[in-house]
Amino acid sequence: MRRGAGWCLFFLVACGGSETGNSPTDAAPLTDANLVDGPLPPPTETASCTIDADCGTSTCVEVIDGGYKACSTPVNPATMATTSANDECPTPNCTTGTCFERCQLVQGIPAPVNRCLVDECQSDGDCSAQPNGVCVPAGVLFASASTCTYGNCISDAGCTASSGGRCTPFLNACADVLGFFCSYDTSPCRTTEDCVDGGFCQPDGNGDTICSMTP
Repeated sequence: MRRGAGWCLFFLVACGGSETGNSPTDAAPLTDANLVDGPLPPPTETASCTIDADCGTSTCVEVIDGGYKACSTPVNPATMATTSANDECPTPNCTTGTCFERCQLVQGIPAPVNRCLVDECQSDGDCSAQPNGVCVPAGVLFASASTCTYGNCISDAGCTASSGGRCTPFLNACADVLGFFCSYDTSPCRTTEDCVDGGFCQPDGNGDTICSMTP
């Protein structure tokens, strides 16, 4: 099923917070030269939550042990080819993992592509390649399969550079989780909606955020 309308809506107004591959600590904004795989976003953003009632028909789950929670909505496997010549599935079928429709940024423009994905982790303890590893479960923050992400925090208590420190996920235009990063009352943005002149709210590589014109 193609979800182009919602996908384009996300590309324009997505919140700032990879599903495969690991993001470096204090990752710099992506550039147009990059080709980045990510899940094809559904029409609405996956929201943070406190209890199941916050998630409608889905479930509120812990993303960080004892910390950040988000709504969990399972992603259905892909059964049809996309228009991309880079599809890995469903023809032929995946020899390992499951076929999911994701998206890739080509010169900054998102386009659908099918990938064979396997779960990377079961808990945060499985994500130890870098500091501040977080296991994002399948179905949470647009993750089709569980994935390890790395940022500069795992809780608000780790965000002390200024007042109002919050540790939240930042995503790129393909809804790939770049990692959990700090933002502050004095930060240029906390979400993309704060970028009134356009652009995406992303970690700036120096412990704060930036409104970047490159997704």
